[in-house]
Amino acid sequence: MAPSRGICRRFINLLTNWCYFKLVSLVAKSILDALNNIL
Repeated sequence: MAPSRGICRRFINLLTNWCYFKLVSLVAKSILDALNNIL
């Protein structure tokens, strides 16, 4: 397996994890804001 390909896959993996984390943070923040508005 070529090293460059491994780096590419690792980079894509990192990017996916980061996007997922940002999405979860955004959803959690929206839920917290909604709860604060209700309370």
